[in-house]
Order: sequence, then C-alpha cells, then structure tokens
Amino acid sequence: MTLKQRFNNPYLAGFLLLWMVGILSVLSIAIGTKQIPLSDLIAYVQGERGGTNALIITSRIPRTVTGILAGSGLALSGVLMQAITRNPIGDPSILGVNAGASLAVVLGFLLLGVTSSHWLVLLALLGALIAAVIVYGVAQVGHVDSLKLALSGSALSLAFRSILMMVMLPDAHVLEQFRFWQVGSIAKASLSDVWMILPYLLIGTGLAFILAKDCDALALGDEVAQSLGVHIQRTRLLGAIASVLLCASITAICGPIGFIGLIVPHFVRLAFSQSHRIMIPLSCLSGSCILLLADIIGRIVSTRAEIESGIITSLIGAPLLIWVVIRMVKR
Repeated sequence: MTLKQRFNNPYLAGFLLLWMVGILSVLSIAIGTKQIPLSDLIAYVQGERGGTNALIITSRIPRTVTGILAGSGLALSGVLMQAITRNPIGDPSILGVNAGASLAVVLGFLLLGVTSSHWLVLLALLGALIAAVIVYGVAQVGHVDSLKLALSGSALSLAFRSILMMVMLPDAHVLEQFRFWQVGSIAKASLSDVWMILPYLLIGTGLAFILAKDCDALALGDEVAQSLGVHIQRTRLLGAIASVLLCASITAICGPIGFIGLIVPHFVRLAFSQSHRIMIPLSCLSGSCILLLADIIGRIVSTRAEIESGIITSLIGAPLLIWVVIRMVKR
C-alpha cells in the first residue's frame, strides 16, 4: 500500500495535521531552558497569569506563533515556485529569493540606518523581487528549464551571501547582531512583527488559493493549460508575486530559513495528492509542523546553546535535495 493510498482522504489528513500543529505548539511553549508543566499551561489558558512560569509562557507565545506562520508561508511559497516554474527543486533558498531579501534588509540597516520593521519588510520584498527577476532573466537565455533556474539561483545566492559576509565581517558587533540571518531563526520574533507581516501573508495565501486550479493546469504543460483557458503569463506573474510576498516577509523577521519550501511540497505530493487544491492547505499545515519541530529539536539537542531552526531544516533538507536531484537524473 502506497502513502497516497493510506492518506487518500484529504479531510482526515488535514484534521490530523491540524492536531499535530496543536500538539507541537504546546511543546514549543513548554520546552526550553526551563520546562513548563502542563498544569501551568492549563492554568495560563484559564487566565492565571501570575508567577515566573506565566511570564515564560507569555515570552514563548510569539515564537510559537511565528513558527506556525513562517512554516506555513515558506511551504506555500515552495508550492507556488515549483508550480509556476515546473521545477521540482523550486524553493526560496535554492532560487536565490531568500538571499536577496536578507541582503536588502542588512544593507538597509547598515547603510541607510533603517530600523523600522515595516521598512525592513519592504526592503526584503524589494530584494526578493530583484533576485527573482535576475534568476528568471538569466534562465530565459535560450529557453527556461529546471536546471538553468537552479544553477542561476544557486550562483546568485552565493554572490549575495558573499556580499553579505563582506559587509558584516569587519564589525564583530554587527556580525553577532545579524548572525541569525545566515541560518534563520524564529527565536527573536515578537507579536508586533507577526502583526506587521500578517497582511503580506494573507495576500500571498489568498492568491495561492485563487491560483490552485490554474497551477494544476500548468502542471500539464503550457499548451494544455492554454487550451483549458488558463492565462499562463498572468498565472505565473501572480504566483511569483504571492511567492515573493510570503518568503520575503518571513525572511525580514526570521532570516533565510531554507529547505522548507523544498521539503514540504514533495512530502505532500507523495503522501496525499498532486492536486494543488489539496496540496496548498496541507502544505500550510505540514510546513508549520516541520518548522515547529525543527525549532523544538534545536532547543533540546544541545545543552550549551540553542541551535537555530534554520540549521535543523538544512540538515533535513540537504539529503532530500540530493534525493530529488538523483530522481531527476534517472528520468
């Protein structure tokens, strides 16, 4: 029996994933330098906000909420990128979008003195958009294919990260302050940050749901999609806008968390369905689960200091990327 046969009911799968998000959210709040008993969590929910544990719970809630939203947004960004480029290794980190957003934010802070979170998000959007245009423009020389997109995205990512390190290395204080930009972390996000990026996430998610049917048609090829009445260029443009909104806004507050956009679409496609109307909601829930789990693992595997969630997702995602590439070569 295949995975799809086991989980061929998307409603049941969504229900189970929703429960997993809830369980991991509780664990995310309870696990840390100081463990919080379940009884204290229940008391907090019931309105008892006195004591040290209540303060710790309050301080961990923004991190958990950020993990849910960031995981969901990054997974959805990967689904859209893979759909509009028909590239099985489409991902914000692989295609250079995360690196562009990170570089724009750091340069804005260091060179322009930008400190407003709102402006940092706008800079991240601008950097991600520029990166996406460059990658797609380079890949269009001759004709666009998956390999050229991946190679141009990887090259641009390396270039942007080199510039980022060149700017930060001379100043130890700046390097430490922006250390999480190199790997990605949800630890420093606040509720004000969440509220600030929420409109961008809602717009990107809304566009993804609207484009779900057209993405199914694109998977059949441009000629078939056009015969089905799909406006191909408009679909790709809106999909790219949605993807950039999602990954850039998250990068602005969390740094470049990699591989979730790569991991989740393949998992959902293998386990549940290739239909984007099913993939989109299940990818959102699966992405939240993976990022929350990675963040929890990062807190418990090291006794000296937390390991950023971006490192854990990379450790998971790198072997999967190799597996995907091997499958592409065999075809």
